[in-house]
Amino acid sequence: MTRQGQLCRVLQEVTYPCRLSFTAGLTYHEVPVVTVWLEDKPGTAAKTAKKLADAGVNIELFAPVQYTDGKATIAIGVDKIEDARRVLSDQLTEWTVAEPMPAGVAH
Repeated sequence: MTRQGQLCRVLQEVTYPCRLSFTAGLTYHEVPVVTVWLEDKPGTAAKTAKKLADAGVNIELFAPVQYTDGKATIAIGVDKIEDARRVLSDQLTEWTVAEPMPAGVAH
């Protein structure tokens, strides 16, 4: 039996050790990402996708990364990053990965 699937990892910075973890028998490719905000209303994702389609931009990844105050922050992986930034300029937002909490043992 062959098992296949897909894994998405949204990272702000890919370091060498992280890149090595991807290559442990896996095939992958990196995709440039824009982050946009969407209101929590039916049809907003479709309208955003249509803007990209009308500009000839292909969506390779669509992943919610944060949700606050009735708005979702979405990471959209695209094949034409500059065109995506241009057509979604009114929706662009900054998003940063929260710093991981250090793990340790109290003595």
